[in-house]
Amino acid sequence: MAFTAGGIGSVFGGIGAGVNDLFAAEGSEMAAGGDFAAAQSYERARGISLQNEQIAGAATVIQEAQLQRKISEAVGTQKAATAGANLEGGSAGDLMRMSLQQGALAKTLVQEQGQITRNSYAQQAEAYDAMATSAVAAGNAAEVASKGQQSAGIFSFLGAGIGLLAMF
Repeated sequence: MAFTAGGIGSVFGGIGAGVNDLFAAEGSEMAAGGDFAAAQSYERARGISLQNEQIAGAATVIQEAQLQRKISEAVGTQKAATAGANLEGGSAGDLMRMSLQQGALAKTLVQEQGQITRNSYAQQAEAYDAMATSAVAAGNAAEVASKGQQSAGIFSFLGAGIGLLAMF
């Protein structure tokens, strides 16, 4: 039996490396779990952003309808006032045209603002989708690292065992 300090040291070194690798593998598994949980959160946030985009679209349609009602009411009031005063064309016609033009501008503004809001929610959803994809990739990488660390740990233990046998 040849128990040398170097031989015993390499056995304990192999055991230490094996233990280290197995604990590192456990840490990588925990990191993978965190990455996958983050991916799920990003997916939920993406869904909320897509819902907000739909809500913003519906709100825009409602605002347009409300505005159209106000435009119709204003023009109707002007028409009634013009008819009641037995006036035609001229200033009364100009006022009605201006009201219709202002209404059209206001509708365009509501539509544009609604589209900007929808676009921002769509962009948010895309960003969350990219973050979820990245988190899944990080989780997959951590799982692969864990498997490699487990294998390294097993081989370190085997190396220590072979070193121990070689001392006999």
